[in-house]
Amino acid sequence: MIAYDIGWAVVSAAALVVARQGGTAGGELWIAYLTAAPLVMAALLIRAPAAAPAVTSVRPSAPDAPAVTSVRPSAPDAPAA
Repeated sequence: MIAYDIGWAVVSAAALVVARQGGTAGGELWIAYLTAAPLVMAALLIRAPAAAPAVTSVRPSAPDAPAVTSVRPSAPDAPAA
């Protein structure tokens, strides 16, 4: 996607330069990029390998480390009225 965006910026700048110099090919250049670039991007995405499995950052605890729980202690019982 970064390459697509960089290409878009470069072609847009080139089309602007051509148009400022009085040429008429700036629009054709820009339209050609907008036509071809998505097709090339789609072909690259289709041929890309499948995503690698996600890597987790969870580490097993040390054998002599106390177990960590997310259970909070209960509130003390309220006195009977």
